[in-house]
Amino acid sequence: MKKIFFLIFIAIIGQVEKTIAQNILVIPFDDRMFYNQASAEMLKASNMKYSAMVNAFTNGLISAIQQKGGRKIISPQGVTTQGTQEDITLLIRSSLHFYLEDLPYGQKKKKKLFGCKKSKLSNKNNSPNKHQQGEVISLIGDNTNKFINSKVIDRKTFIKTVSKTNVDKVLVINELDIKEDFSSPYNNGNEHLRQIQVHYTLFDNKGKIITGGVAVKNFSSNENDVKTIIKKYFGEIAAQIVKNL
Repeated sequence: MKKIFFLIFIAIIGQVEKTIAQNILVIPFDDRMFYNQASAEMLKASNMKYSAMVNAFTNGLISAIQQKGGRKIISPQGVTTQGTQEDITLLIRSSLHFYLEDLPYGQKKKKKLFGCKKSKLSNKNNSPNKHQQGEVISLIGDNTNKFINSKVIDRKTFIKTVSKTNVDKVLVINELDIKEDFSSPYNNGNEHLRQIQVHYTLFDNKGKIITGGVAVKNFSSNENDVKTIIKKYFGEIAAQIVKNL
């Protein structure tokens, strides 16, 4: 009987360890990896300073990823270590090299930008992950099928920093872009298409790349309030990312 209880205890401990090991530390982009072609309009509409806008997008994205990913997603704020959360973020990002990489096969975009002709934006057709007339919507401003990837170049620092956080994986948000497309068939003179692009890479706790890609979402140029954009679109972007983790 004691042996049976012992085996059950070991199984429970093993399951707990397995659950803990699935935790993912998400590292946000920094202000050098934020590109917003609509900054002027958004700052005016939101009555924000540039730094406040960057912080809003940073925190909004992290929050959305945590909501979609549940308890397994841990931000630097949720890590208990001897160092500060800034130390964790800076150390991990300093151990990485960022570069252009071909999109994974499943995320390749065809050359045709939209695959349908409409005079204005439509809620039904503004998602770049949906197929329209047999075409996959492409990345705005990038016809080379590439995204911003990252790789570990200082493995010692990466492993040492990650080991303090007790996580199994590290999700690095490499870059966040907001691109404008004035040539889109949605352009009717008063509004045009914009696209949020979130480039990311998932590592194991030893610095090996597990996966990477870009999550995208189209929206109208008539929408310029930062808080509204985050509320309406970041959930879908986060869902795309979490799905691939």
